[in-house]
Amino acid sequence: MFTGRRYDAETSTYYYRFRNYCPMLGRFMQNDPLGYVDGMNQYAYCGNNPGNWIDPMGLWKWPWKKGGGGTPLSPTRLPAIPAASPGMVYLLTVNPNLTRGGNKAGQHSAVVVPTTDPSCPSGYVVYSSEPGGSWYAYDWADYKHNRDPDRIVLQEIIKATNTTAIYDYVRKDKTKWGKGAKVCDDKSYAALIAGGMPKLDGYGTSGDGIWANTPHDLFDAAGGEAEVDYDTDDDPCR
Repeated sequence: MFTGRRYDAETSTYYYRFRNYCPMLGRFMQNDPLGYVDGMNQYAYCGNNPGNWIDPMGLWKWPWKKGGGGTPLSPTRLPAIPAASPGMVYLLTVNPNLTRGGNKAGQHSAVVVPTTDPSCPSGYVVYSSEPGGSWYAYDWADYKHNRDPDRIVLQEIIKATNTTAIYDYVRKDKTKWGKGAKVCDDKSYAALIAGGMPKLDGYGTSGDGIWANTPHDLFDAAGGEAEVDYDTDDDPCR
């Protein structure tokens, strides 16, 4: 099947992790474990519109991301998962010391939030604002293993009792990247503020109201902690 799920010859269905899809019937064999998130028909695959949507987990539909020859959105990228579990919230920075002075090339900022959602077996979801301004959600384990872990730094930001406010900000935020607009570090900062983090000294807007920061600036304002080996027991999000 074009979505790459495992075929079960005994039942003539495809295994979509949380339920099975029957190509003869054109629907799932079990109802949606999440209820009515995709509409009233809990057995439909992608709202009966597989040309524009995929459902790699058998939980909910989400759009293809085209680019690089029409490659679809990677299965390691997840939809915007509600983060409603208490725990430590982290600022994630990629290559925090690579550049300074306004050059953001090679750097990135994101927010790591605890979650009980079954699509995130690691127990943590990475909310990442990417070029164009759209937010993506990753399971922490997938995110770190699809990048060079030596370039990723996590900083403890706030012990949150309920992280739903961060999810609500990510879900509702529609601002685009561009000149004078918020980019990855600014949007991560705003998400953390929404989650209850106090404003950080040394990070914010310039006198003319334009955001003039880099992921390095946010990294420094948050304390600039040392790197962690995420392939060992040192990983704080285990």
